[in-house]
Amino acid sequence: MAVIPVGTIPPNPTELLFSDRLHALIEDLRVHYDYVFIDCPPIEVVADSTIISKYADHTLFVIRAGILDLSMLPIIDEMYEKGQYPMMSLVLNGTVNPRNSYARRYGNPYSYGYGYGIGYAYATED
Repeated sequence: MAVIPVGTIPPNPTELLFSDRLHALIEDLRVHYDYVFIDCPPIEVVADSTIISKYADHTLFVIRAGILDLSMLPIIDEMYEKGQYPMMSLVLNGTVNPRNSYARRYGNPYSYGYGYGIGYAYATED
C-alpha cells in the first residue's frame, strides 16, 4: 500500500487536473497497483470529482446518515441515470445498529428488514 499526500494546494488545481501529467500518473499507478483510490471533495463544492471521473473504473459516493440533505437524493439518482460517473455506487455510513438501539434494549419488537435477494434479511427461496 502507498499513499500520495495532497501536499500544498496550488493556485490552479483545476488546470493540474486537466494536465497530461495527471493522466501519466494514473496510468503508471494502474501498472503497479491493483486498486487506486482517489479521494475527492464533495461534488457540489468543486469540479474535481467530475474532472477525475474520466480516469475512474468505479465511483463511490460516501453518504453519512443524518448529514446528507435528503433533497440531494434525486440529484444523485439523476447522475446515476445519466451515467455521469462510471459504475456509481453509494456507501451509507454512520447508521445506528438496531441491535444496540434503545428500542431493541427495551423490548420494542419492530425492526427493519434491510437486505436484497435470496439469503439476505427476509427474502426466501420460495
